[in-house]
Amino acid sequence: MLDKTATLFAPGNFGGAEKMVLEAFLNFKSNLWLIRETRCPQHCNYFIERCNQLGLNFRVFDSNARLDFGLIKVLEKTIKEDRIDLIQAHGLKANILNAFLPVKRIATQHGRTSHSFKMRLMEFLENMAIKRANALICVSRELYITETYKNRFFIENFVLPPNKSPMDTNKHHKRLSVAFFGRLSPEKNVISLIRAIKKSPDLDLHIYGDGPLKETVLSHCKHTQNVYYHGFAKDPMLEMQKYNGIVLPSHREGNPLVIIEASLLGIPVIASRVGGLPEMVKDNGVLFDPQKEGDLEYALKQFQLRLNELTASAQENSSITRQRYSFKQWEKSTLTVYKKLLQKS
Repeated sequence: MLDKTATLFAPGNFGGAEKMVLEAFLNFKSNLWLIRETRCPQHCNYFIERCNQLGLNFRVFDSNARLDFGLIKVLEKTIKEDRIDLIQAHGLKANILNAFLPVKRIATQHGRTSHSFKMRLMEFLENMAIKRANALICVSRELYITETYKNRFFIENFVLPPNKSPMDTNKHHKRLSVAFFGRLSPEKNVISLIRAIKKSPDLDLHIYGDGPLKETVLSHCKHTQNVYYHGFAKDPMLEMQKYNGIVLPSHREGNPLVIIEASLLGIPVIASRVGGLPEMVKDNGVLFDPQKEGDLEYALKQFQLRLNELTASAQENSSITRQRYSFKQWEKSTLTVYKKLLQKS
C-alpha cells in the first residue's frame, strides 16, 4: 500500500516537523517528495544532506514561485508515472500545492505562527487549501478541537528514544541552568525569555537554534552574563541532557517535539500555556501565561524552588511518554487514516 503513497514536504529551518518527517522515513516505506525553494534552497539542501546520511530514498522538486502552478503540473506527471493514489502534505506550501493534485489528499496541521502579515496571508491560503483535502491530521488535541474541518484526525508526533543514556547534569554545569531549543523567530518569544532570565542572576540560559532573530539574540548575549548562544543543535536530545530544565516560552505551539524529547529524558520543563502544551506539561514542569507580564519570571522562580520535586516527577513520567509518543503508535494511527481513504477510492 505505501508504495502508492507519498509525503510532500517543503523543509524550513530544521525543527520539529523536519525531524519528525526525517525519522519517520527510517521505517515508513512511503515515497518522500521534497520541495526545494530556488530563492532559498539552503533549508532543503540541509534536509537532503541529512537524508543522504541516513540512506533514505527521496525525490526533489524545485519551486520557483510561492504559488508554483508549474510545479503542480510536474507533480501531476509524476503521480501518473508512479501510479500514486494518496499524498500526505506537511507544511504550508505543501498543503497549498497538494490541494490541486489528482489523488486522495491529506493535509497535516502542525500549528500556525502568524508572526507577520505575509505569513497570515499564506496561512489564509493554506486554510482554503485544507478545505479541499480528503482528511486533515492535527498533531495536538488543541488543534483538533479548534479546527472546523469535518474529516479530521488527532495523531500526535512521535519521538525516537535516544541512543545514549541520560547524563548527569551536575557534571556539566556548576550553576543551575536551563536551555531553549527552537527557531529564533517572534512566535517563539525567546527575547522575552532572555529579559526574564536577566532578572534571575542565579540561573543560566543556554540557547540553541537559528532564525531571523539570531543577531538580536547574539546582541543580548554579549550584554548579559548568564545567557549563552550555541548555534544550531544537530542532536537536541544529546545536548538537552546537560541541563536542569528546558524552557519553551512560545506564543503559539502545536505538539512541540522539544517538550516530548525533554519528557522522554525525564527533564522538567517551563512552558507557556498555549496550544497542546497544557496537555503535555503536568507535574513534570511549570506553565505560565506568555501574555501576562511577570508570569514567566514567576514560573522561573517556581522552577528553581521546586526543582527536586519537578525532576522526580519528570523522571517517573518518562516511561509513560515513551509509550504515548512511540513511532509504532504514530505509524498505526497514520496507516489507519491511509486505509480509510484508499478504501473509498
